Amino acid sequence: MLQNYPKTEPGETDFAEDAVLSGTGHRTAKIFQGYNCGSRTYSMVMSLRDVEQYTEVDPAAQRPLDPRHAQGIAQYMLKGLAMAAQRTCANLHGERNLPQALEFILATMELGPYMSIPPLVTSFRECKRDGEGIRVTRLNSVETGDLASYQVTLHDHTRFWVIDGQHRREALRLVQQFLSDIRSYHRYPTQPKLYRGATKGQLSSEVYEAWQLIHAEMHKCKVTLEVHLGLNMDQEKQLFHDLNNLGMSVKKHVARDMDSSNPVTRFTKEQLRDGLLLGKVLNGKVSWEDPGYNSDDLVAVNSVLLLNKTRETGARSSEVNPRLDSAKRFWEALIKSGNLSSDRARQESVLAQPVVMKALGKLWYDFNWGKKADWTTSENQRVLELGISRINFSHTNAMWQYYTLDPAMRRQDFPRLQAYLPAGGNDTRDLGMFDGKYFKFGIKHNDIFPIIGDMVRCTLELPSRQTGEQVALSV
Repeated sequence: MLQNYPKTEPGETDFAEDAVLSGTGHRTAKIFQGYNCGSRTYSMVMSLRDVEQYTEVDPAAQRPLDPRHAQGIAQYMLKGLAMAAQRTCANLHGERNLPQALEFILATMELGPYMSIPPLVTSFRECKRDGEGIRVTRLNSVETGDLASYQVTLHDHTRFWVIDGQHRREALRLVQQFLSDIRSYHRYPTQPKLYRGATKGQLSSEVYEAWQLIHAEMHKCKVTLEVHLGLNMDQEKQLFHDLNNLGMSVKKHVARDMDSSNPVTRFTKEQLRDGLLLGKVLNGKVSWEDPGYNSDDLVAVNSVLLLNKTRETGARSSEVNPRLDSAKRFWEALIKSGNLSSDRARQESVLAQPVVMKALGKLWYDFNWGKKADWTTSENQRVLELGISRINFSHTNAMWQYYTLDPAMRRQDFPRLQAYLPAGGNDTRDLGMFDGKYFKFGIKHNDIFPIIGDMVRCTLELPSRQTGEQVALSV
């Protein structure tokens, strides 16, 4: 309670009660008082629509604005507003009676199970330290008569200076611009690009009304402001430093483990960590002797498999979900062929090395969802799926040592392979090293896994990446 807060300076008085600021243009807001490291603060809520109007950014106490970061946050906020509109409609009309256009918009967004906009940390400069000079009205509970909160009256020209949250503030501006352009022109704006499902041309009346519902949430949804009182510039800079430098960044595997919105990450957790490779998916670095697989490596394999990309960023459920049944068959084939659930899988087979998994994932993508129609045939898909079990993934398979073999031995043992490998390349490519017992592929995965894929193509007599066709044995 306010009356129990200790004074920080002799003669200091509490916030004055039962008074308002004079002036014509003003508005009131409820505030709650805090006491943070010896200084009085207060918190308040402000609609998303009002944040831009009543907050300001001083470049002297901020880093340069990163437009790409702000746009990423804006995309997140737009999803949050769509989720809020969904809940509003469900409360009014029931879950089964959502507008179809709104359901379509929601289906094209990657929504997590819960969304929230973090509080903004701000500085209020129009007072002295600890709020001296601010006049507030005490609000008591009707039922008990106890203090419930305070009400402050602020001029329309009053500004809260953003200490932590300038990119959130800019993101709100982008969202407001995006929604306002839809309302004004009945079409999706070319900039900012906040919605992946955007199409060209006039919006139908149903889609337009759905975006109207989302826009209405700008006034209803509110964000919390933590307000520090009467700071000078040095204090604002110090607060900015402390908020942005003393926190510990979240490790990538922890962030992925917490994220349920990305479909590639979700598939990795549900089908591998909690399913096919139960107990074998580990966080952090995995050594040669460890009986398991690094979670980041498995996400990277699934990114190649499902997206033809080396990272899962930007994955869309509309693209990934139709491929999940096939992706599960891919992993079932790998686990069976390489005995990947064994504690000694790495010692028994090169297939347990992530770069080999990526090579096969790339092939699976090319022959199932690639752009070449003569590759994505049911016959090629059958050959690849059944053929994985036919490949010799042992460490002693001389094919992995192809680039270190004598040219005459290459022609004798692998007469067709040269036509599958990149032409004009360095004949001493560094795929890895055989130590007499184990073949360990190198760390430059992006350079290595396409070549491993070429070797698999040759073994299974699938079309060559170089010619686009199956390579005949020359005589």
